[in-house]
Amino acid sequence: MVFDSDERITEETEIVFELIFEDRNRKVLCRPSDPTIGTLKIKKLEGEDALSGYFDIELSHCEDVETGKPLGWPPKPFVLHGSFDRLPVGNRSD
Repeated sequence: MVFDSDERITEETEIVFELIFEDRNRKVLCRPSDPTIGTLKIKKLEGEDALSGYFDIELSHCEDVETGKPLGWPPKPFVLHGSFDRLPVGNRSD
């Protein structure tokens, strides 16, 4: 998840997950629409270099990780709901 200094999800975000598609288990990489539609709530854990929180993001473009080819899916954007706990702090986009 890529977010800016105001904790808004950016269009550079890429989410990878496994999905059964066309009767095959595939690893897919999905990206948000432009403009990005989503929410992100994060909390820096006191005394730790980690974050906890949750997100909702509308994803509209997905491709097969192995081939890099678009799946032609989803037919319309869908909202992915997720959460994380003690995620190590990485680089932030400004």
